[in-house]
Amino acid sequence: MSDDRIAREFEQFHAQHPWVYRRLKDLALAVKQTGRDHYGMKALFEVLRFEHALETNKADGLKLNNNYTALYARKLGQEVPQLEHFFHYRERRPRYVPGQVTMSGKDFAPRVDAWDNHI
Repeated sequence: MSDDRIAREFEQFHAQHPWVYRRLKDLALAVKQTGRDHYGMKALFEVLRFEHALETNKADGLKLNNNYTALYARKLGQEVPQLEHFFHYRERRPRYVPGQVTMSGKDFAPRVDAWDNHI
């Protein structure tokens, strides 16, 4: 595993809250069905926060870390064929990991935890 703290925290959050991924996927697919070619993950995060606030009546709200937006976008782009090119990906500078091959541009590593948090 990489020494990327954000990616490790993301994987832990995702394992504890798999419904977040499912809801983001549903939201992204719904937006795509309107005919849009692309959309922003940060906007979907805000929709999810709003929906959660309406449904839970909790004062503290959902703790969705903005550092996870790029990781969720890449994960959805990898795992959901309809969303492969729906999100725009900025090049992320890879953190140096001895012996690891990295990619740039719209290509991204199969494991998101191999990337630095710079976007």
